[in-house]
Amino acid sequence: MALRPQLRRANFLFAGLSAKAMEKVSFGDSLPGYIVGPKGAPGVLLLQEWWGVNDIVKAQAQELSAKANVRCLVPDLYKGKIGVDAEEASHLMDNLDFMNAVEEMKAAVAYLKAEGSPK
Repeated sequence: MALRPQLRRANFLFAGLSAKAMEKVSFGDSLPGYIVGPKGAPGVLLLQEWWGVNDIVKAQAQELSAKANVRCLVPDLYKGKIGVDAEEASHLMDNLDFMNAVEEMKAAVAYLKAEGSPK
């Protein structure tokens, strides 16, 4: 069985890297997310694409953390939902409460700072 192009890309991202496992976290007002990287390292907030927090986004966070030695947090703005096709992804994006999403991103930054990320 051939891998979907997105999964092939995720596998390519890991080539030559010892990927650290992502940890599922909850912060702010019970916002789910995924985090990877050493505590105390500079923090990076990585935002999902319109598909949601899928394996590609997680692989990009792991790659960024490994290559740049940062603590990378991916807030799950869709709360666990993933668009499996363009129509569903469009529906998820269209229904996102952008004002609330901005507040959730602020909570994500506060979470990184509270865990010791200096910037």
